[in-house]
Amino acid sequence: MIVAAPWVGEDKGAAVKYFVEQIKSRLGDQGLLSLSRIILADPQDAAVQALNRTIPVERGSVEIRDRPFSGQFIKQGYIITSKQPPSPAAA
Repeated sequence: MIVAAPWVGEDKGAAVKYFVEQIKSRLGDQGLLSLSRIILADPQDAAVQALNRTIPVERGSVEIRDRPFSGQFIKQGYIITSKQPPSPAAA
């Protein structure tokens, strides 16, 4: 699971704990164990930005297979929301 959201903030441990609790409450322990890892990525990271441009999806899901992402290989995954944030207004 890759999460790139500005609201995650600096407390990465708390964010991971939140996601673990949410996954377990909906999918149980087995659902949590089906994830290989939880990665918290910076929304401004080049790999995240490229994914947003390549697969823009909001309020839906897209399955991806056999795809590299930021040095990791994703055998199978689902993009739930991947929307590039609006560019900041020019100063």
